[in-house]
Amino acid sequence: RKHRRPKGAGQARIETGAPARAGRAEIETAGPARASEGEIATSEAKAIKGDEATVTDEPNWVCEVGQAQRDLKGEDCFDTRRVTLSGEDVAVIMVADGHGGSAASRHCRKHLLDYYIAAAGDGSAASLLGAGATACQQVHEEVKRITNAGSTVTIIALNLTRGELAVVNLGDSEAWLVPPSGSSVRLSEDHRLDTSEPERARVRGMGGHLSHARNRAGDPAGPLRLWPGGVAQARSVGDADVGKYILPAPDVRTLPLPAGGCDVVVASDGLWDALYPSHVAAGLRQTKSLTPEGSAAHVIDRAINQRHAYDCDGYLQPRDDTTVIVLRIRSSGGGGGGVRTVEHLLAALCGAGVSSCTVALDAQELPILDGSSAPWLKLIRAAGLAPTASAPEALAPRAPVWAAHGDAWVVAMPAAAPRLTYTIDFGAFAPIGRQSFSFCVHGPPPTGRSVGAAHTDSRAGVGPAGALLARRSTAAIDRFEAELAPARTFATTQGVHAARAAGLALGGSLENALVCDERRWLNAEGLRFPDEPARHKTLDLLGDLALLGELPLAHVVAHKASHRLHVALARALAAGTEGAARAEHYV
Repeated sequence: RKHRRPKGAGQARIETGAPARAGRAEIETAGPARASEGEIATSEAKAIKGDEATVTDEPNWVCEVGQAQRDLKGEDCFDTRRVTLSGEDVAVIMVADGHGGSAASRHCRKHLLDYYIAAAGDGSAASLLGAGATACQQVHEEVKRITNAGSTVTIIALNLTRGELAVVNLGDSEAWLVPPSGSSVRLSEDHRLDTSEPERARVRGMGGHLSHARNRAGDPAGPLRLWPGGVAQARSVGDADVGKYILPAPDVRTLPLPAGGCDVVVASDGLWDALYPSHVAAGLRQTKSLTPEGSAAHVIDRAINQRHAYDCDGYLQPRDDTTVIVLRIRSSGGGGGGVRTVEHLLAALCGAGVSSCTVALDAQELPILDGSSAPWLKLIRAAGLAPTASAPEALAPRAPVWAAHGDAWVVAMPAAAPRLTYTIDFGAFAPIGRQSFSFCVHGPPPTGRSVGAAHTDSRAGVGPAGALLARRSTAAIDRFEAELAPARTFATTQGVHAARAAGLALGGSLENALVCDERRWLNAEGLRFPDEPARHKTLDLLGDLALLGELPLAHVVAHKASHRLHVALARALAAGTEGAARAEHYV
């Protein structure tokens, strides 16, 4: 789940060496800090559980869960859990869509996942799928004894250690996997009698009667139903009045998570009756910058606005509950990482010349602190720097490389040493207006390689001792600390209102950001520099280019650019592109 804190989404500790591996226990440091070449400091880390020091498997994947619900009849229920099964981290999500009242779905919410987790001996796919069948059968028998109501059920079990999904479903609630691009993957079986020929054949083979209900004029209306009971699907829990035709045996399936991460959406039929799965996938991709809760709310709003989906028998408003749960799944390492707002820390590390560092987080965002890199740099310099025998190699583009969108652009032109120049233009907001700032990273140019050329450095793997400090002299770090690191993030009142309406910037305040309206700055203490906004954009560019490991040997000039364009340029440089960045660099 997303952590929310008043001035940042988490607390970070900087350490180096091998990252601590910890499961659900807290991380605690023990032993004296010791210097290591090219590193800030090193700590021994242990996972502490009670009085016993243990180390458990760290999840290979991270998952944020968000939900939204429009409750009209009270028949939709959901439950989410996070459990450890034989040392493996498993997230379990359940959606129950009741019919004939809420008693069955409420019973599912109260008991189903308890039974499911108890029946799962471990986190293997076979165990999780078998537990689904056992739990559904147990709840089915209990519900039949207390009510004639019934409920469809969908369970998603996500093994974050193995990177596997197990899906269990009864009825017409659906689950879909939405990758970053390409076609979505259906995770659940549709058991509606209208659409499932195997279900119709099964019920008719048992002597069941299928027909449509009748409207006021006596004409057939609505979905195909099973009588007695009038249910639209014959796989559910409960429905005692329908009798032998109800089958509580769920469809079960499993699949590995895609390497690039994905969203998984689980929703009751109130969503799928209104929107095609492709429309839901488009809504999730359009709201990637929001929290999972924000994406779920967006999808529900879009469904409600599809009035035609509910335009029957004179009703122009939705008559069913709608529940949407979004799982935002990313790899905890490599290209699928899910850590946000890293640019201020990366800028501080790059400005200080640090090439080796491990950052431990308790959330998926770094703290905003005062909105600049200065607090990070202060901690880095206090910890001390040690020389390293090797350091990241700087790219040396042979020709201009650029990324652009509309009138915004950023270009890297070959140069003897890294230099950043930034221009911004906020014409309607007079306190900002049009500003420019240029910053040169001092020190002798590091040995570089040309983009697209093979690297033939005879010193590879050796490197001169003290190369890190030579690349960032004390004078260069002092200049970075004085001229660039203190520049704070900034926003307009218009931008703040839009961000908060979208569920973003909830931890922002005048203590960690500069804010202005059309006439004046709202911060009582004023600016640290007359051109502080332009300096901060330069700082952001430095942090984004630090993703390359070392700044390129280029003069990078940006005009009204954004993080997206900065990163597109970095990707183009890393890929050896010359000229315009390709479309995939913007993903």
